[in-house]
Amino acid sequence: MYGPTTPPFGDPGLKVPLVLTLEEMISLNYTVPSASIDENSMQFSLPFYTALSEHSPVFAIDCEMVKVGPDLSALSRLSIVNENYEVILDVLVKPDKQIIDYVTKYSGMTPQLLEGVTLRLE
Repeated sequence: MYGPTTPPFGDPGLKVPLVLTLEEMISLNYTVPSASIDENSMQFSLPFYTALSEHSPVFAIDCEMVKVGPDLSALSRLSIVNENYEVILDVLVKPDKQIIDYVTKYSGMTPQLLEGVTLRLE
């Protein structure tokens, strides 16, 4: 069994099967870049990337959203951890629009938590 003190990535051969192919992401309705996106508008962190291997780093990203309209959500928290459960990033974000529902039951977000937050997405 895996848990906070026993990362699953210590098992040889487990990393690669955890990564979805492009076809799998599309079939599961993930948002993926399309051919119409101009690659020049994207900023990559490396000049080139090598193939996925057992030595590749693995990260988990969690986004907490709040409602800013009847059918519109906005990011209110972004958290990233690595395969050893170490926090890489954990930031609160102030949405550009007025929050109408913190969706606390699901997001854990509250007015008090976002009080004084000035970081915005651009």
